[in-house]
Order: sequence, then C-alpha cells, then structure tokens
Amino acid sequence: MYHPEYSGKSNEVPARVLGIDLKYVLKYLVVKVVGTGTYVICVVPSDHRSSTRKLANTLSISRRD
Repeated sequence: MYHPEYSGKSNEVPARVLGIDLKYVLKYLVVKVVGTGTYVICVVPSDHRSSTRKLANTLSISRRD
C-alpha cells in the first residue's frame, strides 16, 4: 500500500494511516494445493510471518505435492 505521508513495509503503512496497532491489520494469502486444485485462504495478523511449511503441516500435505 502506498501513502504519500508514510513509508515502511507494506503491512505497516495501513496501520500508520489508520492509527492502529499492526496486529489489527490482516494479510490474506490464497494458496493453491497442487494436485487437488483446492484453494486455501489464510488470514494472518500483519505482525506475524506466514510459513508454507507450517501451513502444509496444518493441512497434513507435502509442500511438494
């Protein structure tokens, strides 16, 4: 996200513009599970990192499928 008065990582800018803590800004990741064609939507707080390894473990799938 771009804002002329703020700079920083893209997930930090909305929090600064809105004047809220970074943990209240969410990032949405859409992941396609290869082999099944299924899509998974992940909602992650912006102050956390996403991990495809943890997601694969949670879904009980191989990251190489």
